[in-house]
Amino acid sequence: MSMPRYAARRDSTEPDIVEGLELCGWECVRLSSEELPDLLLRQRSTGRLALLEVESGHYKRRRKQTQKDMLARWNVPVVKTLDEAFQALGTQVT
Repeated sequence: MSMPRYAARRDSTEPDIVEGLELCGWECVRLSSEELPDLLLRQRSTGRLALLEVESGHYKRRRKQTQKDMLARWNVPVVKTLDEAFQALGTQVT
């Protein structure tokens, strides 16, 4: 079995987005697959599930075609900021 040479690279904006979402009632799970979006979210108050792909302005990761297809098929929002995440989720800061 071969081991990956490098740890998965996370976008620099992701920690701020996760922290802000968690403060506003979302549970965040960071997914670690090149084929899946970055975040699986669950709204604590309603149990609503959502997916988000996080992309920073500094580092634009090359996505595999399988991930591009999945993001398009599942209509997963790509966000760069916490405000964009709130807008994509249709929620407001409380």
